[in-house]
Amino acid sequence: MYRATIKQQTIDLSKSLLNEDLRKPLTRIVEATGSVVLDEQFRLFPIISDFLSYNLKNGTHSKPTVKTYSTNLINFITYIKSLPQYAHDKLDEAVLHVTKTDIQAYLNHLRDEVGLSGKTIRNRDATLMSFFNDFLCIERGTFEAYRIDNPYEDGLMSPAAHSKQIIAYNLEEVNRLIESSNYERERLIIQFMYDSGLRVSEVGRVSKHEIDEAYESTRKEVFVDGSIIRVPKEYAPVFVKGSKSRTREYKERYTLVSKSTLERIRKYHSSPLYKAKARKFTNEKPAFLNSNGDQWTEVSLGKMIERLALSSGIGKSAHKLRHGFAYSVLRSEDMGNSYLDRLVMLQKWLGHNHIKTTERYSQIPFEALDEYISLEDGTISTRSELMKSLTDKTQLKIKLGDKK
Repeated sequence: MYRATIKQQTIDLSKSLLNEDLRKPLTRIVEATGSVVLDEQFRLFPIISDFLSYNLKNGTHSKPTVKTYSTNLINFITYIKSLPQYAHDKLDEAVLHVTKTDIQAYLNHLRDEVGLSGKTIRNRDATLMSFFNDFLCIERGTFEAYRIDNPYEDGLMSPAAHSKQIIAYNLEEVNRLIESSNYERERLIIQFMYDSGLRVSEVGRVSKHEIDEAYESTRKEVFVDGSIIRVPKEYAPVFVKGSKSRTREYKERYTLVSKSTLERIRKYHSSPLYKAKARKFTNEKPAFLNSNGDQWTEVSLGKMIERLALSSGIGKSAHKLRHGFAYSVLRSEDMGNSYLDRLVMLQKWLGHNHIKTTERYSQIPFEALDEYISLEDGTISTRSELMKSLTDKTQLKIKLGDKK
């Protein structure tokens, strides 16, 4: 059985066949400096180990991801070396001349004989494609490519795994969710999440300064990931600190928020209640405060939304607000000239690395999007108009005597 070892883990090389080629046998425990894959005789698989260590060193993959990739590659090389044409290849040299047909046979084997799910097979397929596209078939600095031909030049070989349709809160459900709260500070944060597409983990780190900057912005364009995105006049770009990536760094981005939502938040900021609670923050003041006057956390915000969802009788999922934002962007004609334009723009606002992730939102029938942004009279309105309507219906006055 093969095994993988990650950086800073220890391995025992005393029984390794490397000793056959060394004058002084290896008898001590050593610490891995990268990611190594060893066979049952503790022989290093140099090509696979080089690939994993390269990604680990460059921060492309985290340790858990490297571990998953190593497992997938070990399973692949085990299968390939069981074939007669590769049985005599040394270590992992089979990857240098394995054919597209052989890889397709492996994926079919996983489906028909091993019985793996389409999602798991797709994951194995994606690992192999990364191995070939990002490592074996490209030059790296002074290193030549391991192989010229690329069996993955046409993309993934496995069929797309069946995925569940993304479910979102529609406008009526958002309205019910908001009206389940007796506090304006909770109501406006629900509207903000629905109008911005932020993750629960991102909302608590939005600052008052960022809301003020967006409200006062006159920018007609914003530069996002190398693209210039037009800002329609009824919206403003809000800076988002983002969530942690695989390299544990925050991926910053912008999203577009309706000016009516920003106006609602600004009224909250001008209230004596917010000013009193925010006074203790000497530096950057959070845009949203909980009942204790503290910054919202991902856990506390999730529990608040769950409480309101249960109270209103709708399904509990904070992520449905983010999905609702996505649907409203796709159906709002002022967000782009075509559905494809809006889909590309949506990728930027949601902070997706790949358009394929965003394309999941296009699986819903186009006609079904109507229920997410239809007004009571049946007409389709823009997202900004819907947010203004939502504000008019649900905004509460913050009284001087309010304690929450």
